Amino acid sequence: MKTITVIVPVFNEGENVDIIYSGIVEVFERDLSQYRLEIVFSDNGSGDDTYARIMRLSEVDERVKGIRLSRNFGYQANILTGYLNASGDAVIQMDSDGEDPPSVIVEFVRQWEAGYNVVYGVRISRQESAFIQWQRRLFYSMLNRITSLRLPPGAGDFRLLDREVVTILCERFGERDPYIRGLVTFIGFRQIGVHYHRGKRMRGPSKFSYFDYVHLAWDAITSFSQVPLKLIAVVGFCLSGLSVLASLYYLGLYITGNVPVKGFTTLILILLFVSGVQLLCLGILGEYIARIFNEVKARPRSIVTDSCGFSTPPRSA
Repeated sequence: MKTITVIVPVFNEGENVDIIYSGIVEVFERDLSQYRLEIVFSDNGSGDDTYARIMRLSEVDERVKGIRLSRNFGYQANILTGYLNASGDAVIQMDSDGEDPPSVIVEFVRQWEAGYNVVYGVRISRQESAFIQWQRRLFYSMLNRITSLRLPPGAGDFRLLDREVVTILCERFGERDPYIRGLVTFIGFRQIGVHYHRGKRMRGPSKFSYFDYVHLAWDAITSFSQVPLKLIAVVGFCLSGLSVLASLYYLGLYITGNVPVKGFTTLILILLFVSGVQLLCLGILGEYIARIFNEVKARPRSIVTDSCGFSTPPRSA
């Protein structure tokens, strides 16, 4: 009998842990009883009773395993820790807020049985403002243009990975700041999307803020694209060309004796503009250098401080 692991990264989701557990178990007992189920909750250093609830579930159901990180290492590191400690022939990742319906897992498994190595969910609709949805479409369109990735619009982290893909993801990539959506696309193999409607969050506020999304988007760009660095060179070339043209123009005015006294405001604005461009370029360079700095330090991406349900101590990322 093959095993399917469902990894659920959590952070301060105590009020949702039991609900998402019940939803997963119901789907497997009703529609996927031919598979052995493993559920791995990876707790990213929650400050509420999340891990205590996971421990209680593990005590009454041996299929449930729990990991507790020593602190909040970030969403991507938490996901990767879950993948590292999943033993299934296929691994499904889903959020703990209930927005991704567990019933979609049945179609994921059906496509996996058909020979696909990666099956990812594509959101037809979701409960958020039209402005946020427009920003998402804009980001994915831009990312697909400036990188070699082809991330499907509407695809998220709700996905199934074959064991072979999980092994490659965990063993072959040592990035300190991984963008897992991009890495899964980069790995390749046979991939297919499953369309579904994303629902509302079950309980409590989202723990992923707007600025977390911005940070994730910037991680995606700096992980898979050199376009920002090339853009610096283009901007520098253009500004240098404009300065040469302006120098020739004012040289001509000087030779003809028509140098005007006016223009103080213009000069100040030009200086402010050029200074702003320089600081922006330095900021972009700094981001790439910071990523190199993190890679060189080679610090662990996560540290497991406690666990339950495992026969051997789980691995840190």
